[in-house]
Amino acid sequence: LQQMEAFKGILIAATNRRKALDAATIRRFTFKLEFDYLTDEGKRIFFERIFKTALTDEEFVALSKLETLVPGDFRTVRQAQYYLGSDITNADRIAALKEECAVKPIEPSEVTPIGFMQIKKFKEDNPRFK
Repeated sequence: LQQMEAFKGILIAATNRRKALDAATIRRFTFKLEFDYLTDEGKRIFFERIFKTALTDEEFVALSKLETLVPGDFRTVRQAQYYLGSDITNADRIAALKEECAVKPIEPSEVTPIGFMQIKKFKEDNPRFK
């Protein structure tokens, strides 16, 4: 925290674990932005712009059911499907987006600890590395 306060530049930080930060850390940030999952209209916009195709009403309904979509999911699917060829349908794209949503942890308890927490756990589980 002292290093954050003493830093003479612009500090930009990102996390997907904001709830794990303590209040003292959060107070040090002047601006706090939060990006939530896409709205249904946001899903349509990303789908049509990233994949350069329009959605039918039925496809839009299927896409709307995917509640945890973020912009990066569209990029990941586009990148994967680039290698698969050009005969990819919107149904294929929606199925791939559904798979992206399925691998996301929903509850904080499902998230694997990162950084020092993971090292600490490793050392606890492997006494010879203390």
